[in-house]
Amino acid sequence: MAYLVVREAAERIGITEVGDPLVSKRRHPHPHHLRHSLAVHSVRKTKGNYADLIRLQQQLGHASVATTASYVQFSDEEQRKWYDELWKEKEDE
Repeated sequence: MAYLVVREAAERIGITEVGDPLVSKRRHPHPHHLRHSLAVHSVRKTKGNYADLIRLQQQLGHASVATTASYVQFSDEEQRKWYDELWKEKEDE
């Protein structure tokens, strides 16, 4: 039922595919994309703070933080930027 609501709403506004094709296997609008987006954007906003990941785990109703972490996937470009920023900060110290 939720799947049909999300898919029909997306189609009404012209969205037929979602997600990064390099990361996402499921391309049709689906309720899972809403949960995934919430998880990814929340982690990005908190800069990966572990305590905030625990809060997100509770918000999503996951029994394990590993389940929450599985929602968080990044593209190759995002990984490169993160790595460059990580070591840039270390060099400045």
